[in-house]
Amino acid sequence: MSKRPIIYSMEQGRSYDFLKACRYMMESDARILADTLGSTATLASGFAATQTATASLTINVANGSVYQQSAVDGTAYGAIASDTRLIEQMGRYEAGTLTLTTSGLTSGQSQWALVQATFEQVDSIPADDPNAGVLPYYNSTNPSQPFQGPDNTGASQNTLRTGAAVLQVVYGGAATTGSEVPPSPSAGYVPLYLIDLTYGQTQITTSEILVAGPSVGTGVPSNYTRAPFIAGLLNSHHDGNIGQAPKIQLGNAQEVQGILPLANLPATNTVGSLPTIRNNAGNPNGAVAGALDDLVWDSTDELLYICSTAGTALTAVWTLFGYGALGSYKTAVNLTGTNTLIASNAGEFIDWDGNGTLTLPDAGAVPPGTVIAVKKYSGADSGTFGTQNSNVIVFPDSTPVSSWAIGFNTGFVVFIALDSTQWGAACGDLVLQYSVYFAKSFTANGYQILPSGLMVQWGSVTTNSSGAGTFTFPVAFPNAFMGAVCNSVGNGLVFSGISSGATTSACGVTTTEYTGAGTPAPVYVIAWGY
Repeated sequence: MSKRPIIYSMEQGRSYDFLKACRYMMESDARILADTLGSTATLASGFAATQTATASLTINVANGSVYQQSAVDGTAYGAIASDTRLIEQMGRYEAGTLTLTTSGLTSGQSQWALVQATFEQVDSIPADDPNAGVLPYYNSTNPSQPFQGPDNTGASQNTLRTGAAVLQVVYGGAATTGSEVPPSPSAGYVPLYLIDLTYGQTQITTSEILVAGPSVGTGVPSNYTRAPFIAGLLNSHHDGNIGQAPKIQLGNAQEVQGILPLANLPATNTVGSLPTIRNNAGNPNGAVAGALDDLVWDSTDELLYICSTAGTALTAVWTLFGYGALGSYKTAVNLTGTNTLIASNAGEFIDWDGNGTLTLPDAGAVPPGTVIAVKKYSGADSGTFGTQNSNVIVFPDSTPVSSWAIGFNTGFVVFIALDSTQWGAACGDLVLQYSVYFAKSFTANGYQILPSGLMVQWGSVTTNSSGAGTFTFPVAFPNAFMGAVCNSVGNGLVFSGISSGATTSACGVTTTEYTGAGTPAPVYVIAWGY
């Protein structure tokens, strides 16, 4: 207490001194309360709201308190004047009930009901007052016979001033169900609960009593005022035990600042509920226990694993992450001759001389989507890709095989990707070489197809004794023959040409001597179409 009245021996008692002592104590309590709460905002505690034993439109509200800045005494306090200075005061609510109504609704309508609270000073006569509020007053004429009430009127007077928490239900506007909007708290009130009422509703369950706050229900704005409940010093700790740290709202930027150091995260081989990341020298399968979504960095092979099935060190299943963040390679390696790749080669860019066989990693050791990038940097224009443990590989226009010997030209690049079951050439120069869009036949009578659809064909034919012949195209043009040229090879002066009437499958050629007479001769033809 910061103030106390001074009373002297034999002094005649004054109501002023007694009432001021009460006010001083209240002011002192207010300062302690303000320092403890650390806020001048209105706060609430308790007020647990539940349905009645048999659910109805009446709800139970447990004991609660409101902490609010209010005038010391808004009206005269007995024999002393009012005091409008604002101090922190507590208003108490004794357990009771609130009854709601849907009488303002019609079919197809709903409305929000808001339970709100405020502080109020209430003057009253205690139920156990022996005089029922009729106070004895000094009678100067006959001091032994006090007056009853002021001026001996027998009137009762309030003898108790209480800080009370007052609850009130206010309703939002009735609206088509789904478009109802909650009311804002009244001036001086704080929101506690929101209840969405529907036409014809006859009961309210506990689950329908929502703590007021942003976006808690249909039509509730994202900036709606949050119920200012406080849990109390003890209940603010994790398990309600003294000595534990207070609970922290991780989504509140004002409560959480900075970054928790990685070293402060748990890193053990025990199964827990918090995803962790830890190191292990080698594949964690069969060696490291884990909870779902835990991470392990394999420091030996430089690979990252995620726990896909929780379990002990023997039963947990760890799945390898693919490498290639932002499209980068983790390193470049140079290989010569025959080599067998392992899981750690995933994510590397491999320069290979193409001599021997390059065996791909076991498909069971790497996740689907793993890509092996290989560039042929020297050696003969050949190379063989192999697989392990009954794996297969598919190149364009081929059936699955365990190994593939191909024309792998120097400077060519190939990207080989693993789908759910098999390896396959995904893209690169080598894929283009084997693509149907670059189909070819490099024979005496052959062709080359380009991605645009243009097809160039070549070959030779020998005309008959009359100088006439037909060159049948190695492959019929799918759509149209566009043109051809030819050149004869023979003794003497021989002229050659393409005769009219060409089709998509053949064209005519002629050979003549300088005299104009037909003569047999070999003729080379180049034709084009699409």
